[in-house]
Amino acid sequence: MAQQLISKLTKDFNNKLKISSNEKPNYYAKIFENTLWFPKLVGRTLSSNEASNKPIETKKESFEVNVPEIAAKPQEAKIEVPIEDNPAPVKIEVEKKASSSLVKVDTSFTNLIQKYNENWKLETIPGYQDYQGEIDIIFFGLDEIEESEFPDFLPLSMIESDQDIMGRMIKAMKISSGRFIRVPFIKKNAKEFIFSCCAHFKPSLLVPLGAAATKLCLDKQVRLANVHGVFHSIQTEVDGKTQVIETMPLFHPKLLEVNESMKKTAWADMQKAIKFLTS
Repeated sequence: MAQQLISKLTKDFNNKLKISSNEKPNYYAKIFENTLWFPKLVGRTLSSNEASNKPIETKKESFEVNVPEIAAKPQEAKIEVPIEDNPAPVKIEVEKKASSSLVKVDTSFTNLIQKYNENWKLETIPGYQDYQGEIDIIFFGLDEIEESEFPDFLPLSMIESDQDIMGRMIKAMKISSGRFIRVPFIKKNAKEFIFSCCAHFKPSLLVPLGAAATKLCLDKQVRLANVHGVFHSIQTEVDGKTQVIETMPLFHPKLLEVNESMKKTAWADMQKAIKFLTS
């Protein structure tokens, strides 16, 4: 079943992540200039004087892939990765996990977000109503937010979107709303923010996106080229409660927009995440 799942997802991967050179965004949000997902998800409508570009029609793509939900158990260890038209089978192995040092945070996530902005409430997160007490995966670091750019709403999302490349990657993995969360890189007390978030949402897997998020999570200087797709166990203590978080770094999705040759590597890493979550 795992082989069928990966094979079906792979067929559309390259085409579905590709953004046409003529495609332009309808608008730019102040803090998410390059990712269009959040303003649309919270129902914001930007006026003409807020928009950087004249609204245009963009082609929407969707995945029509009949595969089981992420909770399904794989039956085979060998996974083939057909990236090209006539590829050779590639066996994906989940590499041995490395240990990382203990991370301590002194406050709960609910209390922490109030320190950033008193208007930040968990129940305002899109998709939070589908949250059942734990999630499969946290994608961390797609966007970076400076302290001077904090919005009035909590900039997290738990629902599907096809408005950017990360959203299309999540849809390709067939993870349903409420089972994942997208967390930006909050520059102020970044480590406290992400690990307090992990303690609250209890992900099975934390995926830092790009070099900055990876270095923060692993708490050491590393080359992303050497650690992407490798699993690390991070022990945390948040508000007196301990938790072990499995972490797998991934190349930043924006890299795929400028270097399409990285798609095969990114997809192979994503398959490791799928295999981990379904095992």
